[in-house]
Amino acid sequence: MRGLPWGVRKAVAVGIPAASLVIVVAAAAVLGWRASRPPTVPAQFRSDVLAAAANCPGLAPRVLAAQLEQESGWDPHALSSRGAEGLAQFLPRTWKAYAVDGNGDGVKDVFNPRDAIASAAHFDCRLLAEVATVPGDPVRLMLAAYNAGASTVRSYRGVPPFPETRQYVDAIMARSLVLTIGPLG
Repeated sequence: MRGLPWGVRKAVAVGIPAASLVIVVAAAAVLGWRASRPPTVPAQFRSDVLAAAANCPGLAPRVLAAQLEQESGWDPHALSSRGAEGLAQFLPRTWKAYAVDGNGDGVKDVFNPRDAIASAAHFDCRLLAEVATVPGDPVRLMLAAYNAGASTVRSYRGVPPFPETRQYVDAIMARSLVLTIGPLG
C-alpha cells in the first residue's frame, strides 16, 4: 500500500475492517434469527407425521414428531449400540411385531421413513391402549412404555422411576411444546 495515495490507503485501512464488521454483524443477525425460530419438522417428513398421527386418536403430531427427533435426530439410517434401527429406533423383534407398510410398496422397511413413521404411530397407538388402565397422563405413560415397556409401566402403575425413562418422557413432552410441523409442500 506504500505506493498508493494517502486517501486510498486510509480508505482501505478503514474500509476493510468496516466491511468485515458489516459481514460479521449481518451473519450474526441471520444466525440469530434462525436460532430464534421454533424448531420445525424436516419438510420431507411433515406429511407422513401428520398422516400417521391422524390414524391414532390420542397421539398428537407434535408428540410423534418430538419422539422421532429424540429417537434418531431425523436420521432414517440411525443405528444404536443396542441394535435399534431407523428413524423410530425399533429393535428387530419389535419391528417384526408392529411394522406397517407406510408407503404401500408391499415391503416393511425399518430404514424407509414412511414405513418407520407409520409404524411408530401404530406402535404408539397400541401402547396407548396397553397402558389405558394405568392412572396418569396417557401420553406420558405411552412414551414411558415405548422406552421401558408397557408391562413395566403397568407394574409401576405409572412412569417407572428409571432416570433414563423419566428423562426420555420429559424431553419429548418438552420438545413437543415448541416443535412445529411447518408448512406442507
